[in-house]
Amino acid sequence: MLHYERQGSIRLAEMVPLYDPTAARIMTADERRRTHTGVDAPLKPSRVGNWRQETAPEEQAAFEQIAGDTLQELGYPTVREAPRT
Repeated sequence: MLHYERQGSIRLAEMVPLYDPTAARIMTADERRRTHTGVDAPLKPSRVGNWRQETAPEEQAAFEQIAGDTLQELGYPTVREAPRT
């Protein structure tokens, strides 16, 4: 089993400064750690799929435009193949 949470804080520390469009400035490493407070915690099964309600449709579409082919290759459902209701 993969345990992404075991490496999260290490990856955050390695990241180059990130642009925060809401603040119009560069975030420090400490600010990124505060933003990603749950990065070291195990995944919560109750949160699986919550991104569908928490991510704006235009953000989902932009992500799928970039990663859609890879998502389909890996067997993940995409909007373009989702059943219509």
